[in-house]
Amino acid sequence: MKRERRQELRTNELAASLVEAREFFNKHGTYILAGLVVVALLFAVTAYVSHQRRVTAANEWAQLDKLRSEVQDPAQLTKALDSLEGLAADAENADVAQEALLQRGRSAEFEALKDAAGPNVALLDQAKESYQAVLDRFGKESMLAAGSALIRLANLEANYFAADFDPAHRQTARTYLERLRDDSRFDGTPFETEALARLNKLDETFVAVRIVEAPPPTPIPAGPPAPIPDPLAPPMPPLPDEALWTPTEPSSPADPDQETPAEPDPTADEPGADEPPADGVADDEPQPLPSTQPAVP
Repeated sequence: MKRERRQELRTNELAASLVEAREFFNKHGTYILAGLVVVALLFAVTAYVSHQRRVTAANEWAQLDKLRSEVQDPAQLTKALDSLEGLAADAENADVAQEALLQRGRSAEFEALKDAAGPNVALLDQAKESYQAVLDRFGKESMLAAGSALIRLANLEANYFAADFDPAHRQTARTYLERLRDDSRFDGTPFETEALARLNKLDETFVAVRIVEAPPPTPIPAGPPAPIPDPLAPPMPPLPDEALWTPTEPSSPADPDQETPAEPDPTADEPGADEPPADGVADDEPQPLPSTQPAVP
């Protein structure tokens, strides 16, 4: 009995809850449905915006890579530098804008130093403008951007000094390097190490070195032209000292001009074995040795 009563109570409570829920949805269902639609729309818009940002960033990086290739061509340098400046101004991605400005500064500075007559000041001005823009736009938020810009600005002052030998550039470079040294954000970083090293060698860097052209070489007076050897001329006879050691080849027996010695006649009379020689001494007898004693009178 009690079990049936409890089951009946549960059934009544469930039915009452369903009735309340239906009444609640009948009263507020429109607002609930509108809220769900709004949440779904917000999620879709957020996903779309995030996707578009990724696509835009990818396109901007691709454009930056293309400009990096074009800036290597001297014929497209001016146009590429202007395009880098425009990309830095219009880019939605802050990293792309920062890298575009740094690339513009590096390319202009590198091209300015190619002139054999001295650094191109106009290109150095464009590089300085780009580095200063990096420092102003991103220096407070990014330590890397600030350090890179200050190092490049200090290096530019040395290039300016090489163009006009103005000692004011040394003090300007010192100011940039001291900012790196004194900023606590750069403590223990390579930027601080580089700044200290350049400050120690600042006086050695800013030394005016003027290249004086060498005087023209003394012309050599023109003399008579050297004789041209005749390839058909007979060879020259050997020098006297060469005749002493230069071997000579024996003449050929067939040479008619050379006399051949006469051969002995086998039928000629020869002295007999028992006949002494003409001088009266036989060849096989021992000859007396000459006396070494003085003759006795």
